[in-house]
Amino acid sequence: MNNCTFYGNLGQDPEKKEGKKGDFILFSVAVRQFGNDEPLWVRCACFQEGLIDVIDKYLRKGSAVVVSGEISLFEGDKTSSIQLNVRNLSLAGKKEDDDRKSSKSSGRSRDDDDRSAKRRRDDDDDDRRERRTKSRDDDDDRKSSKRSSRRDDDLDDEIPF
Repeated sequence: MNNCTFYGNLGQDPEKKEGKKGDFILFSVAVRQFGNDEPLWVRCACFQEGLIDVIDKYLRKGSAVVVSGEISLFEGDKTSSIQLNVRNLSLAGKKEDDDRKSSKSSGRSRDDDDRSAKRRRDDDDDDRRERRTKSRDDDDDRKSSKRSSRRDDDLDDEIPF
């Protein structure tokens, strides 16, 4: 079985091309190697129509991905190299990463984003506390109304007619 899986970051934006058998997309993934500061660069090609569209739409330089597929020999004009023919791809980046990228382009700083996130967490905490307090108050009201209705029931039972 010829199947390999790599986790890493794209080294450049994917490059969509047209070939004799249809469209394909090329990109390289930098994979961190233990004990070595230099990344292992994995040349990747994808020929699956739906996956090509996903890669072209969502992946950019620096995107974290998990790619898997078959290793094949790529023969170029002057050199030969190994290439991963991608069969499966998972986006490994977090939503926060995308938010930070968009905030950089809008002129906001990372500190602004951090303060906004802290404010949202604080607001959420306040809302939770408020709901808990309200819930406790409602429980207390229900308990006291049950107690008073029991007292009323008890008094009615003890009155002889």
